[in-house]
Amino acid sequence: MAQLKITLDDRGLKRFRKAVKALGESKAKKAYARALTRTNARAFTQVKRTLPEQVGLNKTTQKDFVAMAGLRKVDASGGRLEARIVSTGSALNLKEFGAKQFSWGVSASPWGEKQRFEGAFIFAGRWNSGKPVKDGNVYKRLTAESRPLRPLWGPAIPKEMVRGASKAAWENAAHTLDERIEHEIKQLTKGVVS
Repeated sequence: MAQLKITLDDRGLKRFRKAVKALGESKAKKAYARALTRTNARAFTQVKRTLPEQVGLNKTTQKDFVAMAGLRKVDASGGRLEARIVSTGSALNLKEFGAKQFSWGVSASPWGEKQRFEGAFIFAGRWNSGKPVKDGNVYKRLTAESRPLRPLWGPAIPKEMVRGASKAAWENAAHTLDERIEHEIKQLTKGVVS
């Protein structure tokens, strides 16, 4: 499991203490929780738009990708002033990346780059039999004459989520937290405190 987390830093905690003095603890926590939750929702949208392209699944619908990746957001509350994006998905089998069987092995495009996997197979018997092995997953034999098969994997969503373009998209959305806090405090105080 991997997660991207939005929490308050030292500057945010100082600002929070000022908000508590001006609003009272309950209203300050409510404003901060709302701000964290809204910022996290924006970040979640950016991550789920960016991540499929990063791993090579840009033709997958967002709904299918979110389910495949075990991707979800955890909102902040007055008792827990942090918001997270969590992925519990594991590495994806190469079949998800347009795997095609050839006489020499399998071709697939994990990370959006076409690659050759020599000696790998999708079909039972001959390479052109058309009969998928175990749900159409891509496999390779451990040795030339062995029966044990090893599945071949592509990107692992939890690892990919915390680096590259998806991490940059998350950081970009997370930078709007200060603005959002200001907005929520104004909303709760009808513009009296900012």
